[in-house]
Amino acid sequence: MNYTTLLCSLAAGLMAVPMTANADSDVSKEKASQNTPQGWRAVELPSIVAITEANTLNIEDYGASITSADNTVAIQRALDAVPEEGGMVVVPAGTWLCGPLQVKAHTVLHLAAGATLRLLPFGTYPSDNGNYKAKTFLTNRKNASDIIIEGESTSSSIVDGQGAA
Repeated sequence: MNYTTLLCSLAAGLMAVPMTANADSDVSKEKASQNTPQGWRAVELPSIVAITEANTLNIEDYGASITSADNTVAIQRALDAVPEEGGMVVVPAGTWLCGPLQVKAHTVLHLAAGATLRLLPFGTYPSDNGNYKAKTFLTNRKNASDIIIEGESTSSSIVDGQGAA
């Protein structure tokens, strides 16, 4: 086998391996550099299991589509499918419209570079006798802890609540 064939084989093999987003479930760097002011109680950082291919879920696999006018149900299905011990839900690049979402314990909500999670305009959420069920974009389930909401890019991983100026 010559050098070029070997390189092509390696490249093809790497492209066939499913890629998972790089979640920072290990918060040891944050613990080491915690800059809590003197006299304040240190913030307890989330405890998340190791992120693997098995506990990484993509919202597209649950029916979310950038062409959909409302991805709330699909994204919520992905969030609900996170194993009890924890995992990560990936929002890939694109603009994803949705209503309020609930995040359970030990979950990483990961926005890829170029991903925008955009809230539907207020008044279009599912309602119960005219009373809107949720008034916030992301809420945690009762007694949920250890939740991380992160983005790959400081400039293009965006949560847009479409709030008034």
